[in-house]
Order: sequence, then C-alpha cells, then structure tokens
Amino acid sequence: MSEAYIHEYRRYLSYVEIVLTNALEEVRKALSFVDDTNLYAYAKSVKRLYRASRALCSILIPSLRPDECRELEDLEPLLDGDEARLREAEKRLQRIVDAVLQQLDAKGILVPKRLLEVGTPDIYGEEDADAD
Repeated sequence: MSEAYIHEYRRYLSYVEIVLTNALEEVRKALSFVDDTNLYAYAKSVKRLYRASRALCSILIPSLRPDECRELEDLEPLLDGDEARLREAEKRLQRIVDAVLQQLDAKGILVPKRLLEVGTPDIYGEEDADAD
C-alpha cells in the first residue's frame, strides 16, 4: 500500500470517529437534560432526544444500525401528544439508544471505560474490583 492511501484511510477513519463521537455526545446531552417540570419543557426535551437519536441512527452504516432504529418513524406522532404519549416516546427512544450502544459495543466500536481511565485494556476482568 502506498503512503498516500494509508494517509487518506487514516483521515477517513478520523472523520468517521469525529462524526460518530459528536452524534453520541448529542444523544448523551439530550438524555441527561430531559426536563419534566412542565409539559412544554418535557415535550421540547423529548423532541431534542428524538432528533439526536434520529441523527445517530442515520449516520450508522446498515451493518451497525440495529433493527430498533426503524421504530423512529412510528414515534413522530407521539411527539405531539399528551404527557403519557411523550413518556412512551421517551421510553422507546431510550430503548433505541440502548440498542445502538449495544450494537456498537458488540462490534468493538466503543472504547472501554477502563482504557480511557487507565490507558490499559481490562484483559483480566478486574474492572469491577476497583468499584469497592
């Protein structure tokens, strides 16, 4: 392989990493800032979570996209409903996000928490031993 090809390939992977990281960060923000103090704020929060989840599912290639992402189309009518419909939409959105994270983890896309904290992978299964 030529140096130019390797350089271009690394740039492509870096771009994909940045886009995926940004999408995951938007979903994390939307999940953490769900505001249920009143119906208007709650509806706005759930719609933000919907947009972030939809963006995340749309950037994933088909082999990384779980089947739950197809449910996003069915959720749109729930976003303009009452509180019960919004709560149902929020639960389904959380289920979709969990499915995406499980799929990315199963494919080895996500970086393990221990690697970020310590700089070494957890090869002996001792990650939970530090929690005590």
